[in-house]
Amino acid sequence: MRTCREYRRCSPEFRRNLDAAAGGIGWIGARSRSNWYILTRQEIFFMQKPWRLVFAFVLALTPSWAHHSFSAEFDGSRTIVVKGVLAKIDWTNPHIAIYLDKEGPGGKIERYTFSSGPPGMLHRAGIRKSDFNIGDTVTITAAPAKDGNARFGWMKMIKYSDGHVFVYRNGAE
Repeated sequence: MRTCREYRRCSPEFRRNLDAAAGGIGWIGARSRSNWYILTRQEIFFMQKPWRLVFAFVLALTPSWAHHSFSAEFDGSRTIVVKGVLAKIDWTNPHIAIYLDKEGPGGKIERYTFSSGPPGMLHRAGIRKSDFNIGDTVTITAAPAKDGNARFGWMKMIKYSDGHVFVYRNGAE
């Protein structure tokens, strides 16, 4: 961005060069206290249609999300059943994550992670984050991960210690 103290004081040659640099659309400038700001071609491009600037800004701030199918990551033909203590819930988009601690061989605690549907879908089905009580003993039936990770899966069903059951089906299994 170039400045000119007063537009009237700019030489005619400077104004012609500026018009040529602006693609022949004429001089466009903005007044700020004591300086005229001469806009570049890119700035003029965004000023002509302000939505372009908004779109570019949103696009720059939005991370890239690659969505995947259920069958690309999980094996729906097999199931695993894990009984353990509910350790943590991540109630965030695009999928909630349920963390379960299970005592493994030698008394060592193993952490299992299960994905499920998006919070909005669970909310519409009547499930709330408050329905998951950290520290409760639960049994989770899940589809295991295809990559061989034995501690990761897609939750199909959760059975609470008091006997009530929540079955999650999204139609992809």
